[in-house]
Amino acid sequence: MKVFINKLAQYTLLVLLSIVITSCSDTKKFMYSIPADTDQIYAININNISEKSGIHKKKNKDIKNQILEVLKKDINSDDYKQIEKIINNPSKSGIDTKTPVYFFNAPSIPYNTIAANLKSSKQLKRFFKVLENQGVCEPLINEDKYNYTVIGNHWFVIFDKNTVIAIEATSNKIEAAKKQAISLFTLPKEESIVQKQANTFKEFRKNTGDFIFFYSLNHLKNSYKRQIESAFDIKLDTDITLVGSLNMNKGETALSVKFQSEKEDLFANKQIYLKKLSGSLLEFFPSNTIALINLGINGKNLYKDILNNTENTKDFIQQKETRAIIETIYGNKTYSEFLKNPELLRNWIEDKNVKKFIEGINGDISVGAFTMGVDKAKPNFLALIEANTKGVNLDSLLSNEVPFNTIKNEDLIKLKENEYLLRNIKFRKAFSQYLSSDLFVGIKKGFIYVTNNELIYKDLGNKIDKTMKGEPITKNLKGKRFFTTFNFEEILDLPFIKLMTLLGNDETKNNIENASHFTHLDILNEDKSDSFEIILYQSDTKQTVLELFLDRIKNILPIAQ
Repeated sequence: MKVFINKLAQYTLLVLLSIVITSCSDTKKFMYSIPADTDQIYAININNISEKSGIHKKKNKDIKNQILEVLKKDINSDDYKQIEKIINNPSKSGIDTKTPVYFFNAPSIPYNTIAANLKSSKQLKRFFKVLENQGVCEPLINEDKYNYTVIGNHWFVIFDKNTVIAIEATSNKIEAAKKQAISLFTLPKEESIVQKQANTFKEFRKNTGDFIFFYSLNHLKNSYKRQIESAFDIKLDTDITLVGSLNMNKGETALSVKFQSEKEDLFANKQIYLKKLSGSLLEFFPSNTIALINLGINGKNLYKDILNNTENTKDFIQQKETRAIIETIYGNKTYSEFLKNPELLRNWIEDKNVKKFIEGINGDISVGAFTMGVDKAKPNFLALIEANTKGVNLDSLLSNEVPFNTIKNEDLIKLKENEYLLRNIKFRKAFSQYLSSDLFVGIKKGFIYVTNNELIYKDLGNKIDKTMKGEPITKNLKGKRFFTTFNFEEILDLPFIKLMTLLGNDETKNNIENASHFTHLDILNEDKSDSFEIILYQSDTKQTVLELFLDRIKNILPIAQ
């Protein structure tokens, strides 16, 4: 244990240094050192993190005291007094610690870079002298109006009376890092991100979370771009940046994300087909539902959007799952003709049965996965669409009235009026990650349904004893346009997860143990197309996630014994 404590004490100085570097003031001075082509910024609010970690609480006092005691043995009294001051009050380092640090990356700077506002250069010089005495950094050099040093052959740190910049670089590139750092100090304002990306940077700075971020989508892989384009009904042909924040509060951790562009309002008149959820379909899903996806849809607006975006529709039908559905119902030839001739696809969309079917959708769409009875090895799924089904003829919709239809009779079995059993190997392969059986599809009691379980199909509409309606896990659903929840308690109760708990490696077991401290995760969208939120809920509502993991670390550290 003594060896461990000594090692921990040695690294404490490095931790303190990171606090020094990663703390800055809400002043614009240092921000002008961030170049205009910066595509990633990650900021940390040190004061928030310190408070929410509970490190200063009485229950964690022993750890801090033990570290200080070890430092006291290895450091002369003057240096120790300085370190103790900084541990108790990081602002004594000379850095203003009231607002987040800025870590950033830019194509013009091939190094990880940190920029922060300097409160007192004298205090910072004093701190670096302590680090020098302990062999953590090289002697501080004064050159022109700059002071600089090298930490561990990996970080070049330079500062003037207002700004401190740290650049990560290998020992053989320290000189290059120095030149790069000085160029940031002298960067013209018009070439800074503050002016060149004024709207986006302003939106980024509005965030006041524990962590805030600025991430350009320009460098995303095309496959990811297509997924975003399809999901949010936008074209990523302009500079688009994700800005947002992460807040770690008691009982929950929330990630808020917004799409931002300098050139235009990308989401003007987008996703007009979305409407607020009512939660009317929750009563059809059992309380043990593992995952539930919910979407509010205005069918008339959806139909208009489909007609106006035939090209987007073409991209959509090229996806593996969509292709499987079309080929299963209407045949290979129909699918090929749709791809070759967008006008044919449009004509089909304008068919009176298709039009009536889409426009009839009005309300919630809910898709859930859950287990039934004692068999928990095979999750079942149910999809419900709230719709005006009066006059909607599923028989016509699934008939041979579509051009080039080559469907085989054995693939689609009519059970009742507007109710079908769908059987197709190609279809099942395409959806193998979701299901391994045939599908029951039909219209019943004011909604359209799809399920892979015959019992669900037969009992649909009958009362369920315990449902998702009124469950705490769905408390945030009503009034949202999009809401998805994952139930960790039910997921961890699945047989294969329990098996991994017994037979998995240490890392797997540790991950499962970490997950057991959480109840569920929500993904939701309010009334704006350009933003969404992800919330992770804990079992212990009196702790932040930082306190939770600090407790876990304490339990495994020898210093805590």
